Amino acid sequence: MKNYTGGVCLAALAIAIAAAPSHANTQSNLPKRAAAISHYDLAKEVTLQGTVQSVDAKPSVSMMFGGHLTVATAQGTIEAQVGRFLLRGPGAESFVPGQQVKLVGLMTTVNHRQVLMIRLIVTGGRTITVRNQNGFAISAAERMRQERIPGVGGAR
Repeated sequence: MKNYTGGVCLAALAIAIAAAPSHANTQSNLPKRAAAISHYDLAKEVTLQGTVQSVDAKPSVSMMFGGHLTVATAQGTIEAQVGRFLLRGPGAESFVPGQQVKLVGLMTTVNHRQVLMIRLIVTGGRTITVRNQNGFAISAAERMRQERIPGVGGAR
């Protein structure tokens, strides 16, 4: 009896897995969010200086996932993506309109718009590490750990 029950459960699981894609919503009217960049190339990094115009901890649907800063630079106004950890949760950083910032990151196109994927932010004599050298966002806990350990990252 034990073997029979196990076989029935296994067969039911196999049928459920096989049937799952047939119920998937393949056509959505919602705008698609862009995925994170697949390769962060340090050789293509740019450094821009400017003034924070606005801060968006929760982006709109058409924006890339994570927080955004709108920054006025000499080259024009840019959208700067700071990831999902910098502006929210414990250890969140705060930026205010009018604040001077120096941004280091990679320019990329997302939803037909130029976006700066920020790796470092320098403001008020302090360096904030947003992403590692491979482009992966650093959590607030990791940022705080790096600031406590000299030579690992953070403020220099």
